[in-house]
Amino acid sequence: MPRTDFLTFCRYTVASAALCAAVSGCRSNRSEVRAPVALKKPVLHTNFQPPDPQQPLRSFEQIIVLPEEQFDIAEAVLCVSAEIALPDAPPDSATTLLELDRLAKRATEELPQNPDGIDYLDTLYEFVLDRRKADPFRDDRAENYDLSLAVQKRRGTCLSVGIGVLAVARRMHAPVWGVQCPGHFYLKWVEPDPAQTPPVLVFDVTRPTHENWKKLDDDFYRRWHHIDPQAESSGAYLRPLSDREVLSV
Repeated sequence: MPRTDFLTFCRYTVASAALCAAVSGCRSNRSEVRAPVALKKPVLHTNFQPPDPQQPLRSFEQIIVLPEEQFDIAEAVLCVSAEIALPDAPPDSATTLLELDRLAKRATEELPQNPDGIDYLDTLYEFVLDRRKADPFRDDRAENYDLSLAVQKRRGTCLSVGIGVLAVARRMHAPVWGVQCPGHFYLKWVEPDPAQTPPVLVFDVTRPTHENWKKLDDDFYRRWHHIDPQAESSGAYLRPLSDREVLSV
């Protein structure tokens, strides 16, 4: 398929999926709830290898076929952004990747010995989020999708800032995953060892709850966004997403 036809196909596919998700996210009057779809839990690759910022940015075709331990959500998002950037936009992908590496190194050095989930979220909040909340999502703002702006200026929306924090967490080999609900994106810490507590913690960059990381849970988002049970049972919302699924979001 020619490149232009492929991109057109992707745009129509994403637009259709977004419309379906928006409709399915609305509360339904039907009481019937379908059985949950069996979904695989994302696998954390502790041998994750971030891209070399000194090397040229790879193409989307090169990135999408990489093995999971080499697939970097930041590089993929930067690649997509480069395709739609204005002709006079400065190339800052290398700067962004370098900053993500620097933030991950600094945050890792600040972790205590034998850190738990709360230790990781405290460190991400302190050194990556920079103690600021992100703006609510608005799809009429181009900067919502600008990862470089979010990383370098420490401001953005739930999507751009959330993906920036996720990219740092991946470089720290932390079990943090992207999560979506209608019109919103946030992060979840999912404890790899079921015997450890708490098993799940929510990190919402628009609502930093560093004073109590257990304050938010799935029920909060079910009530806030009026998520239809059928949409949730189909796997559209509230579940941890793989990094490739985050790219589609």
